[in-house]
Amino acid sequence: MLVKFFYFCIFLFTFLGILSFFNLIKVKNIFSKIKFFLKSLFFFFLSLTLLWIVLNLRNYNLFSKEKLIAEIICRKIKDDFMELSLKMLDEPQKEKIFILKGDQWMIGGEILRWNKIFNLMGLSSFYKLTRINSRYLHTEKESFATHFELNGGVDKFWLLLNRYQKYIPFIEAVYGNCVYSFPKEKILFKLYVTPTGYSLKEEILP
Repeated sequence: MLVKFFYFCIFLFTFLGILSFFNLIKVKNIFSKIKFFLKSLFFFFLSLTLLWIVLNLRNYNLFSKEKLIAEIICRKIKDDFMELSLKMLDEPQKEKIFILKGDQWMIGGEILRWNKIFNLMGLSSFYKLTRINSRYLHTEKESFATHFELNGGVDKFWLLLNRYQKYIPFIEAVYGNCVYSFPKEKILFKLYVTPTGYSLKEEILP
């Protein structure tokens, strides 16, 4: 709503600036010419300033954009076992249950970051969740961690993107990314994908 108001003001100030400029051409009195020149300059300055603000707001929104892709509930069962429920937002009717062994749960996958010019055009980061697993706080226990593939794991397409990304001009980077947390009672974990990778937010369940 604010951006639309700014666009309206940019149009209005640009119109007033042009109007003042035409009046400047028409009048012959030197003082009137100076007055219309200053008015025209003032309106064009306001228009350009608002345009600069709008472009910066748009860039901020594009590079801080988040897309909710999954909801997760994870609770501790006993000792170092936990039960994790995963619900993908594009398939809300399908809920997957995983039993994990470890101190924390982790989810992640592949991220493709487009060149910034494509971000400015509104193109979102390309992604694929490929793995869900547990992790231990102490590395010597990592061999006991549980691992599951998601969506068929890392396929040939993503392997090719990883290998040849430097030869594709409109791709800025291709890499793996993950987030992890502790199992918690009455907490809904919301998984987002952002222009730079995955992020996690918590919401208290009723």
